[in-house]
Amino acid sequence: SEFIKDGDILQVTSLKGQFKNSGLNIKGQFDGSKEIINLQGSVILDISDIAGPKYVGECILDVEAFGPVKNYKNWNVKAVGRSKVLKCLDYTIKNVALNYNQAQRQGFVSSFSFDAYGGKGFIKGHVKFLDNTTTYSAKGILQDIDLSLLKLNIPMKDKNFYGTGALNISIQGKDSDLNSIKGNGAFVIKNG
Repeated sequence: SEFIKDGDILQVTSLKGQFKNSGLNIKGQFDGSKEIINLQGSVILDISDIAGPKYVGECILDVEAFGPVKNYKNWNVKAVGRSKVLKCLDYTIKNVALNYNQAQRQGFVSSFSFDAYGGKGFIKGHVKFLDNTTTYSAKGILQDIDLSLLKLNIPMKDKNFYGTGALNISIQGKDSDLNSIKGNGAFVIKNG
């Protein structure tokens, strides 16, 4: 790590760290008089480090963030993430890509895409950071999911089903209140 202090400005020319199999490499500055932070860098996150052994995979996140230290809701953020393979509770997705932007107390997932079971998934979302609450909405599509591949990862793997599945879903809600979630969707099976 390398730090340079000039008056109220603390310049971080290099900050590297590691926790278990995860690491970070960032640089930026902190303005002590305005309590503003400006960071750029990358984070390599081994999801099993934070979620446990049933979650496997490495995510790489490149981030630029600027805003008041005490209120992330007012930050401007650009983040691009990627992962070759993620396994979550026996489900596997590949070629994961994420684009997130945040400005003026709103966050936008302009794209979250992945490959899964011979098909593809796409999600877009929006987060609004209000003073006392946070609202969110998301729309997702799964296309061409091979059910004969998917069934190998679910408790019904000994059942006989096949075909190609598609899912279209949208949700909205606020904070972590599960009762606030509203949504709709459709699931279609072709050739099954």
